[in-house]
Amino acid sequence: MNKNSFGFFKLELFKNITILTSGTLVAQLIPILLQPVLRRLFVPEVFGNFAIYLSATGVIAIAVSFRYEMTIVLPKKDADAANLLVLAMMINIVISFLFCLVLLFWKEEAVRLLNLSPPYISWLYFIPLSVFLFAGYQAINYWLIRQKAYRRSSGNKILRRATEASVQVAGGLLHRSSAMVTGDISGNLVNLLAGLLQLKKTRFTLRYISLRRMRAMALRYREFPLYNLFPSFLNTAAALAPVFFIKHFFSDNVTGYFDLTRTVLAIPMALLTVSVSQVLYQKISERRNRGEGIRDQMLPLMKVLGVLAVAEVIVLFFFGKELFAFFFGKTWGVSGEYARILVFGFALKFIVSPLSVSLMALEKIRVWSLWQILYFIAICSLAAFKAPDIDSFLIRYLIIDIFAYTVYAGIIFFVIAGYEKEIRTFRDSG
Repeated sequence: MNKNSFGFFKLELFKNITILTSGTLVAQLIPILLQPVLRRLFVPEVFGNFAIYLSATGVIAIAVSFRYEMTIVLPKKDADAANLLVLAMMINIVISFLFCLVLLFWKEEAVRLLNLSPPYISWLYFIPLSVFLFAGYQAINYWLIRQKAYRRSSGNKILRRATEASVQVAGGLLHRSSAMVTGDISGNLVNLLAGLLQLKKTRFTLRYISLRRMRAMALRYREFPLYNLFPSFLNTAAALAPVFFIKHFFSDNVTGYFDLTRTVLAIPMALLTVSVSQVLYQKISERRNRGEGIRDQMLPLMKVLGVLAVAEVIVLFFFGKELFAFFFGKTWGVSGEYARILVFGFALKFIVSPLSVSLMALEKIRVWSLWQILYFIAICSLAAFKAPDIDSFLIRYLIIDIFAYTVYAGIIFFVIAGYEKEIRTFRDSG
């Protein structure tokens, strides 16, 4: 790395990333270290169906606040941001309740769509609650990020994962497969309650809130629900769709193996990508409000992420099967074989995904949305060509990911270059 790259570590950006990542690291180490325990307490079939449950929750949660949670970081005034927070929470309550009614009246259709195995159909009714709790905290977390309350955000992650893990391990020892779902709900509930208690300590007050101001903010940031709600829903669905395809084409066991592969490959993203994205989102929004450039924040960060991504590829490509068998038991060595194929795509996502928040911070919503739609279409093409075996399916999945995220990187740098040019033109004319 050059001298400028090392200078990155002196930036406030890196300091905040370190604070948020340290809490994320501890929070993620809890489920990671418990994976060998859980994989011995529950059979692959349980994880296969739990993957479907989490996938459905993730897809729905992306839409229940109409994407207004993403706008909380953007306004100059805290009063405007507070109204966006309450707006997001109110929409979440209404949509989660409506979704609950949908499941009650169209249960059979939902079961067929998700392809849950008969012993796990009862999990369906917990999805709206999981969605509400998860999306509710996400809105609060963006407020914490706006206020640079990174330590509180980190602490919440640790609390959530510790609660989730405790319930799941206890349930596993009692041979209750439903503990996977109750653990997820318990963790999200504790997370939301902690976030609500912290609002007062981070300059949030109900005196800011009025229907008139909420309406004004809803109109000001209407591009998020108008142009990004459906594409974001599709993008999340695209990220989770392979789980559904594998379950449909192959078996519960293969789905369980794939779920572990995905979980392990996502560890670097879970540890760093979310934290980096949130801090970078706040920083770019702040600099944009001041009319400052952002390229100097992006390039050193990309180099650091690139080095870490290469390290992940080397370790899992050459030692994946042995590492999976050692940590999770011989049965799970199959997941290591899957990892050797997919690690290249996940490594590219690890680099590109954090940088994509620049499109949101610069309010290039339509460009961002167009890529999400095209990515969804590309992933859905996996369903059109039934692979003869799981390896062939994974290779096709890898090719799509590498092509799509290479294009995504090009779009991001094109937008950043355009913004930097605007800033220079404005300064020269001034």
